[in-house]
Amino acid sequence: MKKISELNNNRFAAEAGMHLWKMILDDVRNDLGKLYLGDLQAPEFIIHSIPQLG
Repeated sequence: MKKISELNNNRFAAEAGMHLWKMILDDVRNDLGKLYLGDLQAPEFIIHSIPQLG
């Protein structure tokens, strides 16, 4: 398992995280092509949103 961290304290942080997730998912779909069956092949993704970071 690979880990990616994104630490962001601007007002667009939620959109930045969604953009990162979309990029990762698009890459998995492209890599697997017709073998991609949806959620079963999607990577596990855990999001921690910490409003106190500002």
